[in-house]
Amino acid sequence: MYVGDQLTLDATTSSDLGVTYTSSNTSAVTVSGNTLTAVGEGNATITASQAGNSNYNAAANVTHTITINKATPTVTAWPTIAAVTYGATLEQALVLVGGTASVEGTFAITDSYNAADVPNAGTHTYNVTFTPSETNKYNVVSGGTATLTVNKANQTITWDFADCTLLPGQTLELNATATCGAVTYVVNGTAISVSGTILTAIEEGTATIKATCAGDTNYNDVESIEYTITVEKNDDVT
Repeated sequence: MYVGDQLTLDATTSSDLGVTYTSSNTSAVTVSGNTLTAVGEGNATITASQAGNSNYNAAANVTHTITINKATPTVTAWPTIAAVTYGATLEQALVLVGGTASVEGTFAITDSYNAADVPNAGTHTYNVTFTPSETNKYNVVSGGTATLTVNKANQTITWDFADCTLLPGQTLELNATATCGAVTYVVNGTAISVSGTILTAIEEGTATIKATCAGDTNYNDVESIEYTITVEKNDDVT
């Protein structure tokens, strides 16, 4: 039998007197009246007895041994893991949410991991088991999985710059930096040009400039606001 099973006992006597049942191991089997209930893993001897009365002697006891095995709970829903943004550690990220089973117990991730590690953006699957609270009655259920989704993080550009006015030939050194990599400058207009980090005023007019940084496996693309540069005519002095 398995934990949770019940059985109706049906011993009879030639005298038609009632039979009494006892269990040698009530942590495995209990008996109430003629109902036997499997309550825990183990073996129990069930004794049927009849003490007799004024007309009948006691009957010889009859015994049977029953083996009770752990039952396997039903997991009705495996837990999930809420999505996180890149930068969270596994200790912060690997929090199981939900999960239900037919008996009380706990869900846990069984894979080994370093809690301080920061997982890359993408999806990561972990093995999950269910451990019943009453381990003497129920088996552990394995085979579940939960997927962690790590979203790319937004990055920022830091740039000490402002709209300005230059004369042809003047230069500025650009100093924008980004969270995850090299910065590229995008110019719209012919009044200026950029080579590396050096901006040069070319001719009279206006142009805009912005700093951009392409993302990578863990960060989204980012760009700064556009700044306007005015190049004024350089009047000759004689």
